[in-house]
This record gives sequence, structure tokens and C-alpha cells, in this order.
Amino acid sequence: MASQEKQPPGTRTNWQVGSAWTNIDNIMALDAAYATVTGAGPSAGYILSNWGFAIPSNSIITGVKAVVTAHANAADIPFYPSLCLTGGPASSPKTMILGTTPGGTLTFGGASDLWGVGPTPAIVNAAAFGITVICDPDASTVSVDGVVMTVYYEENFLTGIPLHRMRRGFRSLRITR
Repeated sequence: MASQEKQPPGTRTNWQVGSAWTNIDNIMALDAAYATVTGAGPSAGYILSNWGFAIPSNSIITGVKAVVTAHANAADIPFYPSLCLTGGPASSPKTMILGTTPGGTLTFGGASDLWGVGPTPAIVNAAAFGITVICDPDASTVSVDGVVMTVYYEENFLTGIPLHRMRRGFRSLRITR
């Protein structure tokens, strides 16, 4: 299995109204400079996209992982990203509770987790592919440093083989280079 890991994203887009973030541009780099939000309800939601993936077009995506470096100044604060395929959330949010240690990470997804959607190489390579950043600070402060995205895939060596040859089995299949 192959993978590509990318950070930072190329684009940050405001997607949902909510409690305002301070220094939101700090979320664009993993550099210990934090974007923060304090509020009584959900934070404003942002989509981080345009990651610059170059997954070969004959590949099969097997999983997507997002590692978020973030923390809160209180316990039990949820962080719930969604995967974005074409400009808006496409998956149900994954929820984890933020830790209180600066520099802590939350890992969403993995090598065999497609987030309930079916990303293709064309979708993952497109500028609109991304992840939402949203939390519910509940009168606490949430600090986010950045996100690292990883796409796992397997190259499909059967691309271009006529379907009738695959149905007969591989005894009649001759692979040449």
C-alpha cells in the first residue's frame, strides 16, 4: 500500500457561521502558532482544501487520515471534522474529545477508513478535496495548530485489461512490459 502525506493545505474557506476564530491563518501551517476560538456554541467552520495530492489515476483509494494538532483549556471539548469531496462536507462528522496538552494530536480515519464516502483519485487530487475544522468550545478556548492529511491507496495494475479477459480468469491473461 502506498500513501501520500500533505501539509499545509493551499486554501482555507469559511464554511459555517459560529464563534469567531482568532488568528485563523495560523491553522495553515504546523508551526506551534495557534488559531484559537472561545465561545458558547459551535465555532465557525472552515474547510481546509487544495492539498496538492497527486494520486495516480489508476489507483484505488483505501483510506484517508487527518491528524489535527490541537488542544483545549478544559476537558470534554469535542472536535468534529468531516471529509469534503467537492467543496462541502460529504461525510458524517467524526468526533473526538480534545486533550488539554499543547501539541497534542487527534487522529481521524486511517489506512482503511473511507469516512463513509468513496473518494476517487480524481476527487482527492482536486482542489476542492479537504476537511472541515469545527469544534464546540463550550465557553472554553480551543487552539488548533494545523492539520496533516494522508491518503492511502493501491495502484490498480489491471487498468486497461478488457473485462472479458478478467471474466475468463488469469490463465488466459498475458502481462508484458
